[in-house]
Amino acid sequence: MLPALIGLKVGELNPKEIKFIDLPPARERKRGLWQDGNEWVLSDPWGETYYIVIDTNGDSKLTNPEFGADQSDPKYAAKCRYIPPPSTLPASVIVYSSGPDRDPKTWNDNICSWRN
Repeated sequence: MLPALIGLKVGELNPKEIKFIDLPPARERKRGLWQDGNEWVLSDPWGETYYIVIDTNGDSKLTNPEFGADQSDPKYAAKCRYIPPPSTLPASVIVYSSGPDRDPKTWNDNICSWRN
C-alpha cells in the first residue's frame, strides 16, 4: 500500500502515479519511510513498523485493534475500567505503532491515531 500512497505505480494501484502522502525519509530506519529491498516501510521513532488499517467497504467504521487487548498490565487494565476501548472506530483510516516497548500487543504505550 505504501508505494501507491507515495505516488508509485503498483500494478492496478495508482496508475496515474498520484502522490497522496508526503512522508519524511527515515534516518537509521526510524521516524519515516525507508526501503527494505523491494518493500517500503514506515517506521516509528523506535524503528518499529506503523500499522495502517483502511476501511475497504466505505462504511466509515473500522474494527478497533485495541478492543479485547491483553490487560495484564495493571496500569492499562485500570485505564480500561474507566475508558474501555470501543469495538469499532468511526474512521476510514487509522494508524498505530507498538510504542517504546516495541510490542504491539501491549496497548498501554502504543501510539494510536484515534487517541487524544
